[in-house]
Amino acid sequence: MTTEANSTLVGGASFTSTGGASFTSTGGASFTSTGGAPSGGTGATSNLAHTVIAIAASVEFTCALLSDGTVQCWGTNVRGGLGDGSTTSSTVPVRVLGITNAIAIAAGGLHACALLADGMVQCWGENGEGQLGNVTQEPSSVPVTIVGVTGAVALASGYFRSCVLLKDGTAQCWGQNGWTDNFYAASVALRQVVLITGATAVTGNGCHNSVRNSDGTVQTWGVLGTCRVGQGTGSVASLPTTVSGITSATAVTDGLWHTCALLRDGTVRCWGGSYIGFLGDGTESVSSVPVKVLGLTNATAISAGYDSTCAVISDGTIRCWGSNSFGELGDGTETNRLVPVKVLGITNAVAVSVGNFHACAILTGGVVQCWGYNSEGALGNGTTIESTTPVTVQIL
Repeated sequence: MTTEANSTLVGGASFTSTGGASFTSTGGASFTSTGGAPSGGTGATSNLAHTVIAIAASVEFTCALLSDGTVQCWGTNVRGGLGDGSTTSSTVPVRVLGITNAIAIAAGGLHACALLADGMVQCWGENGEGQLGNVTQEPSSVPVTIVGVTGAVALASGYFRSCVLLKDGTAQCWGQNGWTDNFYAASVALRQVVLITGATAVTGNGCHNSVRNSDGTVQTWGVLGTCRVGQGTGSVASLPTTVSGITSATAVTDGLWHTCALLRDGTVRCWGGSYIGFLGDGTESVSSVPVKVLGLTNATAISAGYDSTCAVISDGTIRCWGSNSFGELGDGTETNRLVPVKVLGITNAVAVSVGNFHACAILTGGVVQCWGYNSEGALGNGTTIESTTPVTVQIL
């Protein structure tokens, strides 16, 4: 995520920001950029030497990009997803080794990636499907360089794969392809995505990938089970397929079963599975074409996770909808919501990222707050206690 460069968090959640730097997260983990170093604000305050400018939530862990180009992660570390050279989980942030010039981050499943200032990409963590892109299937607890990627401008990660956008508007992906998510047989090698030529943002998750094009349209490929590609058919799309009815998207984000697009007018459209209100239209109905999220106006950023979605509103508040089994909607309850509800206590958010069962937000001043599931420390507040309302992360 950078100037319209989008970082993608995978592993169940994605984030996309508008205005300033724009990044897209995919697959359960999301990355969020604030479009520059924030300052001021109300509520929690920060005296960090280097402020947080992006956040990516994934499967029981979270990563943050700081303004000095370093990355910090916290939560589960069973496959080295914290990048600190160990497999020891941490309830507070630890520094990812060796990264000093990152401009975007993405997290998906149990791995994470960073886009560097020179256009190279490094990843760390789980690698059973080749999602680290280093032509092996061995996990790594320290960052490794993606073989063959140069000139990347945007980044996205899903559960078992990652993708980049290049300067020429084309895309490349690596990792699992069992669901036709990058059009080739499963391979640990880099693969060129066909029919993508003018993309400005990329996202992805468990069963599909999406890009936003410079003309405001959205293309999607892949699909599994009840996932939908926005074409009214629900069938697998092995090639990028244009989503019907979306012509003014400023951001796109993929959840595990659904996809959402933020439109130029500040409203949001979603499509796909909707077991517990994923689409935010007041129903639990599946829709293979985009439907309007109810009661949501003036949105400035969106992020979809495993089975919930959140949006930042222009007044600094956050609205979330979908599953709330672990308090991931942040409204002080564990009640599922078919329409958006307000996250309690946040009035100065600039970015949001939704993971599997937790979510995190960047506030003005660079403070990070998280809420939801916390058995492995994904909330970063030094505990493993679930929270249905936001708690402050102890950034180093």
